[in-house]
Amino acid sequence: MNLWDGKAAKTLNKLTNIVLLNLLWLLFSIPVITIVPATVAMAGVVKAWQLEEEEKVFRPFMHFFVKNFKRSFFIGAMWLMVGAVLIVDLLLFLSIPHNFLRMVLITVTSFIILLYLFTSVYIIPVMLHENITKVKPLLKRAFILSFYDLPVSFSVVLITSSAVVLVLLVPITSIFIGALTAMIIHRFCYRTFSKGKIIEVSQVNL
Repeated sequence: MNLWDGKAAKTLNKLTNIVLLNLLWLLFSIPVITIVPATVAMAGVVKAWQLEEEEKVFRPFMHFFVKNFKRSFFIGAMWLMVGAVLIVDLLLFLSIPHNFLRMVLITVTSFIILLYLFTSVYIIPVMLHENITKVKPLLKRAFILSFYDLPVSFSVVLITSSAVVLVLLVPITSIFIGALTAMIIHRFCYRTFSKGKIIEVSQVNL
């Protein structure tokens, strides 16, 4: 009975931390323009959870948010603008009358969007795992990693898309789906880092 109580308490504590982390992420994402720094902070907390036995929330979240704010804000704003341009272009090409040029433009743009999504998968993990401060090398590394393990890239895009759809269909899931998705994605992406021996995992000191 005591053993069950211990497991139940541990599980409840983990679920509570997931919800708290998710709520922090939502709160810091409210301005919209800070959604990328908030996402980096959430991913940083998830990474810390998997490297440490004790699961903390607020202090590590603020640590990663402040530490990575400048870099993640700039890169995030630029990358989101690129994504917005690609979507607008695709919608514009879809409105063109049916002809060969329309088919070519839609095919090329769709392929570029796929590359964009694959690269997006690793931008935040690279920020957290590697000390790359310049935009071009960071995006280049994320792009390379996205093709290093294609099944992971496909899986993360599918998981993220499914999470978005789930929130749209069942809004109440928004209180935990962000943090839960971040935990799953971290495990997938860490597999790529470990598989390629690209980095050495070190203890996070907060």
